Amino acid sequence: MVITETILFTSILNSTDEYVYLNSTVFPFMSENKFKQQERILPVEFNYPVTYNINCGIIFPPAYSVEEKPENINLSACENGVKYTYISQTSYNNLQIKFSYSVDRLIFTVQEYKDLSAFYGMLTQMSDNQIVIKKNQ
Repeated sequence: MVITETILFTSILNSTDEYVYLNSTVFPFMSENKFKQQERILPVEFNYPVTYNINCGIIFPPAYSVEEKPENINLSACENGVKYTYISQTSYNNLQIKFSYSVDRLIFTVQEYKDLSAFYGMLTQMSDNQIVIKKNQ
C-alpha cells in the first residue's frame, strides 16, 4: 500500500539577526537510536517493511542564501536490508530536500546487529544536522 500526503505547515525557527537554523530533514525524523545495546542475544524483528520518501521545498526571501547544509549521502546496511538517502539542492532562494528511508527485510540476525546499530546511530546523528541560512549583506 502506498500513502501519499501533502503537508503545508508553518514553523518557528531558531534564528538570530543574521542566521536562520533549520533541521536538515525539516522535521525531526529520528531523534534516538533504538539499537544502542552493546550486544544482542535474539534477532531484530520488524513488523512490516516500510519506506518513507519525503520531498520538501523551501522558499526563502531573496535577501537570504544557504550558507551551510549537510552533504548528500547514501547509506545502506545488512545487505541493503535498511537504506537511507539524503539529497539537498539549492537554486537561488529555493532549497529542495529529498530523503528516503526504507526497511526492506523483517528479520536481522544477531551477527548483523552491530551493523544495524551503527546504521541507526548515523541516521540519528544526521537527523540532528542543521541547515544554516544567512542574511546577505
